[in-house]
Amino acid sequence: MTTSLALRDAFFTHDSVQESVLRCIKSVSYHSSDPIVTFANVALRCPLSLTLTTTALCPFYDDVRIAIPYSSMTAAQLQVLVDMVGQLEHTKSLVNCTHMNGDFSVNAIRQGVRVHVDAALLLFAVSCLIERVTSAHDIDADTVINVMQQRIACSVHLHRQQIDQARVLLQAHIAAAQAIKSSATIASGCAVDVP
Repeated sequence: MTTSLALRDAFFTHDSVQESVLRCIKSVSYHSSDPIVTFANVALRCPLSLTLTTTALCPFYDDVRIAIPYSSMTAAQLQVLVDMVGQLEHTKSLVNCTHMNGDFSVNAIRQGVRVHVDAALLLFAVSCLIERVTSAHDIDADTVINVMQQRIACSVHLHRQQIDQARVLLQAHIAAAQAIKSSATIASGCAVDVP
């Protein structure tokens, strides 16, 4: 498996994309007045690439502003990185870089096929984050999501099918969350105190 495919499978699948996107947006928020659009623009234009700094994975080719800290990764994700580094060291496909500011990074060379984050999954993850924040503040999530998708579409070409697929994924996510919440409410209502 190529480095880019391994990164996609570890960090940008349906099960992991929300947390990865959240971490990436947080990392770029220090450098951008519009971190969601900045992140989406980079993620949809740049292929996945392995760059490891002393504190984080920078998963997008030529953009180290966007990072996923090691401290926020799961054990499985960390193991994927360890395995990749081992394989890349074995094939002599790593380059060590010292930067002007004294930082240090390790970059993979010869990463195989160019792989991008799936646009529908990225839009789904951004929509989930917006839905979570807006629901906590009684704001119409659909309007905010629609505006954000339009802003992203102004900077990167999106197909209508990708936007529709993200909407279907979001609706399924919301329905599943509501079902879990209902089950928990029912279960707590049925609980019997045992003396």
